[in-house]
Amino acid sequence: MSVRERIDIKSTGGKTEIHGLRGGDSSQREYGMKFEMDNFFNSGGSSTPQNRAVRISGDRTVVMGGDAHDWLLELNYTNEAINTPAGSYARGLSVSLNNSDTGEIDRLEGAFISCRQRGDGDAITSLLPLRIDLVHNVGGEAATGIEAGISMEIQMEANGPAHLDTTGNAGLRIDQRTDGVYTNLPDGIQLRNRGTSSCKGFRYGLNFQDTRAATCDVAEIVMMTGDAGDLPCIIASGTATDDSGIVSDVGADTLFADGSLYISVVDGAGKLFQKQNDTWVDMQA
Repeated sequence: MSVRERIDIKSTGGKTEIHGLRGGDSSQREYGMKFEMDNFFNSGGSSTPQNRAVRISGDRTVVMGGDAHDWLLELNYTNEAINTPAGSYARGLSVSLNNSDTGEIDRLEGAFISCRQRGDGDAITSLLPLRIDLVHNVGGEAATGIEAGISMEIQMEANGPAHLDTTGNAGLRIDQRTDGVYTNLPDGIQLRNRGTSSCKGFRYGLNFQDTRAATCDVAEIVMMTGDAGDLPCIIASGTATDDSGIVSDVGADTLFADGSLYISVVDGAGKLFQKQNDTWVDMQA
C-alpha cells in the first residue's frame, strides 16, 4: 500500500476533524478515507462470528428540548459547478453487496433500518424509519428525465420462487405485522395532496403505462378475498374480447374468484367483463 501524506487530522477537546486533500491533477479515483477490511472479516476463531466494520453509537441521557435534534451520521455535498450533463452525477450514499463465485448465503440486504417505539417509551409524534424529501422548485430548469422519490429496478434472470406469503419476488413488498385488535390499522399505501388548493396532487394514483414497450396482457391488480374460496380477485386488462381469449390471456377460470374484472382494451370496441360462475361475462351484452 502506497503512503500518502494528504490527510490532516486535528483533535481538540475530544473532537476530531479529518481534512482530505486530493493529490494534484490526477484523473484516477481517489479516496479521502478508505478502510480495507478483508482480513478483518476473515478473522475470528468462531465459525459464526459477527463482524461490524464500523460502528457509531450513542445514548442521550439529558433532556432534549426546543428544536434540538441528534444525528448519528451527517452527509452533505453541494454541486456548485456547471458540469457537462451527460454522465456526470453525484451520489450521497453508495452501497454494494455481492454474492459470487461459489458463495452461498441466506440473505443479502443492501440496507436495514430499524426505528422502534419501545413498549416502555412515552408518547411520540412521528415514527418514520425512512423519510425522503424530493424538492425541485427554486429557480431550477425543467427536468428532462425522471424525478422520483424512490426509483427501483429489479432484474431477475432466473426462475423465481412461487408467489406465496413467504416467497416470491417483487419490486415493493409490505408486510403487516400488527398483533391484536386496534381501531386504526395501517394503510398499505397512502397518497395525500399537501400542496395548495389549486394543486391537483397526483396525475394518476397508480400508473402502469410504459410507452417503451407493449404492456404484457397479465393481471394488473390482485386482491385476496377470504370469502371466495381463498381465490384472488383480479382487475386485469388486455386485448381479449371473449371468455376463451381472456382465459388464454390471464389463466384458467379456476385460478380467480368470481367478481373479478377484465377490461378489454381494443380501439373502438372496448368492453368490461366480469367473471361469473367461472365464465367471463360481457357486461355490455
